[in-house]
Amino acid sequence: MQTSVLPWILAISYIINYSHVGQYPVGCGLRPIAWGFVICITGAFFWILFSVVFGITYGISEATGGPAMPSSYWGLVDIAGLAMIFGIPAGIIGEIVRWRRGKKIEKSLAPKPSQQTIINSLKYCTQCGKETSANLAFCGHCGTRL
Repeated sequence: MQTSVLPWILAISYIINYSHVGQYPVGCGLRPIAWGFVICITGAFFWILFSVVFGITYGISEATGGPAMPSSYWGLVDIAGLAMIFGIPAGIIGEIVRWRRGKKIEKSLAPKPSQQTIINSLKYCTQCGKETSANLAFCGHCGTRL
């Protein structure tokens, strides 16, 4: 059975990355690398389980002249093996995506220079305490010299 590796990595990575709603993860709140380990360990468990159970069952069956193992059962072994192999790389991809998203959010939250200059161009009147523009010589509210 010939399969391409990239779709499996992308599929597992998609599951890891989009198991979050907004900022708070669904479920127990694991980071993507932790989900990668969970998928890897689960895949290893089921790969061993399916291999042993199907191997013993159909190995004895074939030895006694019974039927061979169906291809759908081989598919279960393959899927579990692929989850075991690609769980951690997909978790690493998930961590990279999470890190890049965090950088984009930090950039969007940083004050823009135009906003900063507006904030710096304001001052308060010493007489009435009202906010006025820094380039004015007199307060626009009470007329006191600034």
